[in-house]
Amino acid sequence: MAAPALETTISRFLVLPAQAGIQLNKMDLSMRRDG
Repeated sequence: MAAPALETTISRFLVLPAQAGIQLNKMDLSMRRDG
């Protein structure tokens, strides 16, 4: 019974850092492009 909740929690911990990393990469690229 606890498996679905555990899976959603794990998926959140995996997805949120990935999205944050992608946003940081975009910011880094835009800053480099500006000079």
